[in-house]
Amino acid sequence: YKWESTDIAAGDWSSTKESFDGRGGLTLGNVGFSFPYGERWRFGISGRAILGKTEQSWRIDFPDIASNNATRAFSDRYVGGGVSLSCHWNNQQNWSAGAMLISPISVFVERQELVKSEYTVLFDSTWDVDNNYELPIGIAFGLAKRISRDKFGAEVSWYGWDMVEEPTLLTKDFANALKISTGWEHSPEYQPYYPLWEKLTWRGGLYMQQHYSKGNTDHQALNYAMTFGFGLPYNDGKSRVDAAFEFGLRGSKDDDGAAERYAGITLSINHSDLWFVQRRKQH
Repeated sequence: YKWESTDIAAGDWSSTKESFDGRGGLTLGNVGFSFPYGERWRFGISGRAILGKTEQSWRIDFPDIASNNATRAFSDRYVGGGVSLSCHWNNQQNWSAGAMLISPISVFVERQELVKSEYTVLFDSTWDVDNNYELPIGIAFGLAKRISRDKFGAEVSWYGWDMVEEPTLLTKDFANALKISTGWEHSPEYQPYYPLWEKLTWRGGLYMQQHYSKGNTDHQALNYAMTFGFGLPYNDGKSRVDAAFEFGLRGSKDDDGAAERYAGITLSINHSDLWFVQRRKQH
């Protein structure tokens, strides 16, 4: 974000010009693996990491008295980690079900603050912020049914934001958030000699999600979204590169003062391979 504010002086006072600037963000990454147990079960574990940086600055200029100009800037670095556990079950009637437990994440913040006048550095220090951020525990359940080459499914997930300790800089209360989603996926039979468009996996879906904080009317904003995408197989069909597109509406004018329309793109890789295969000895 970036904006400016200008005040015109009266009498012997100097006019002023204030400038505000901010940039940066957070990135969440997941890396994991899964393993089969018997013919119907599969268990998985993944590590989650959060890394990021945000910068904020405020500057006031006195066009008539330049020596009074001042700047205050913050640079925050974020780092955190956690794990998630999952299990998946399927039977011979093409039904499948899954569950996931997502651990809380404590995000530690290191802040660098700089305060200076036009010609002199008044304060420059780096320290660990006492009020760190937290991401809550999450639980998800899903159910799916395969019909021929198509799969239809639904999922319910819950995040315990009400148990998160808020940093003092946040004024709104957190609230537990629920997400309900449904989707469809078409997986064609893979043959190496098929044309590219006949190898693609297609999918689409809808979801509704509560926001984790309360709005101006003490209600949680709702997020409605539609998604669609495709997957390109490789490694003889055992692995896939996926692309997904999302269009949604978040919030309302009554609760949040504005209704936000947004769009997003997600790219992912799902790689599968065989490890630790014992070689047979020739005698």
